[in-house]
Amino acid sequence: MRVVFLGYGSMAEVLAVRLAKMEGVEVVIAGRSPEKAQALAAKVGDGAKHAATMSGAVADADAVVIATTHHAVFDAVASAGGAEAFTGKVVLDINNPVPGAYDGDFSLGGYEVDGDAGASLCEAVQAALPGAHVVKAFNTCQAKVWRREPLEYDGRPLVVPVCGDDAGAKRTVSGWVEAMGGQAIDFGGAKAARRVEALAALTIQLLFGGRDPETVFQLIQPEQKPV
Repeated sequence: MRVVFLGYGSMAEVLAVRLAKMEGVEVVIAGRSPEKAQALAAKVGDGAKHAATMSGAVADADAVVIATTHHAVFDAVASAGGAEAFTGKVVLDINNPVPGAYDGDFSLGGYEVDGDAGASLCEAVQAALPGAHVVKAFNTCQAKVWRREPLEYDGRPLVVPVCGDDAGAKRTVSGWVEAMGGQAIDFGGAKAARRVEALAALTIQLLFGGRDPETVFQLIQPEQKPV
């Protein structure tokens, strides 16, 4: 499977490093700056490549990780060829629209989809890419968390919410989570991303308040006792 990253920030780096180590996965880095894409591909290693253009990279992709900042998501989609270029592909949205964070406002920036002004970014991406299979995941933790080995807290795998409207795409992304050592939990369709993005906004507020970057919300349930 060829997985293309659009963007070369900290989340692109940590997830690309993990995916590049998986059997059968080829990682390609793309963005507006081929030089930055090349530099990140070299840093990722394990056969990671870079692409000269975003459109060329997406054309050959099986899956695309939108790893730009949240306000650049739709510009990246346009630069990569628009909706038609993403048809049939798994598209992973890892972003959180919290535009006022640096001003102390941790409210989500809403999107309008089919007249609903309270839609999530995930829903907006799916609406913009009707032929793609959009999944929301990996957005509830800061980049430093994904460097953790093993990917556990208090001896339990990190819980990773996964949501989207296509069951096959969710299985693909959940498989990545499990291969990294986490525990994927299916939270439902794209509309459920409203709650997942809200959970991430709480984490972001804590981080801006001075909490350690590895602060996470972890789902804890009682251990099952042998019968």
